[in-house]
Amino acid sequence: MFGGKVARVVTSVLVVACGPTKKAIEPAASASVAEPPPLPPGPPEPEKIATGHECATAEALCDGAVCTLKLKNGCDNALTCEASMVLRCQAGTDIIEATARGRQTFPQKSDADLHMTANCTTGSIVQSSVTDLKCK
Repeated sequence: MFGGKVARVVTSVLVVACGPTKKAIEPAASASVAEPPPLPPGPPEPEKIATGHECATAEALCDGAVCTLKLKNGCDNALTCEASMVLRCQAGTDIIEATARGRQTFPQKSDADLHMTANCTTGSIVQSSVTDLKCK
């Protein structure tokens, strides 16, 4: 009784069961294994370049703004070689080209490198390559 009046007390009990459901326990049958991300490109591959002489071979390796020409002179005479490269850069929708040239004499029966470097004034590099090689 409450102040001479009968009070009615109502209690409710709410029971909540928490725990894993059957679906959470079972592994997902349709879950696929995620593909690994693609590997970043490795170092560029050398490209064979004709020297004009059977006794001499050349490979060009361009990486960024630098091209290296690796020449193996198996000839009985020295060879003087002139090479050209092109560098292409993209700035917005424009493609800008820069060029470089190199000249070097390779002694007989020797191996040596010729380095060429080109620079774009703006943009980011998209391609570099040796465009010409002449050996005399």
